[in-house]
Amino acid sequence: LSAGKYSAVLAEQKSVLKLSGGIYHFASLRLRQQSRLQCLAACEIRIEGKLEAHQQVWLGGGTAKDVKVFVKEARFDKECSVRGHLIARSGQLWFDGTVDPTFDPYVFSMAPAYDPFMPRPFPLFE
Repeated sequence: LSAGKYSAVLAEQKSVLKLSGGIYHFASLRLRQQSRLQCLAACEIRIEGKLEAHQQVWLGGGTAKDVKVFVKEARFDKECSVRGHLIARSGQLWFDGTVDPTFDPYVFSMAPAYDPFMPRPFPLFE
């Protein structure tokens, strides 16, 4: 898939969605069970709405630094893997109760100090 603007994107069960690289704008992104989203080159993925990753979804690229995902809300089911930087507006990340997420020590906040109640501008969608 070439870089550009898209409405609601759905990857069906056990499918592979390959992004050629660049900046992608999605209204929403839904990855069904055992599907993969693979960035073939550096990707920046901007999701205006929700990212839904069902069981055993893999999202990433060659290295974690190659993939940046900006999203307003993200929900992950069991056994999902993200190889990249996931940045959620106001920290709206939801994980299945059995998920044990691992966070990169270099994760940053949109604010100088973390405050879950502080509204933050998210200019990527303006």
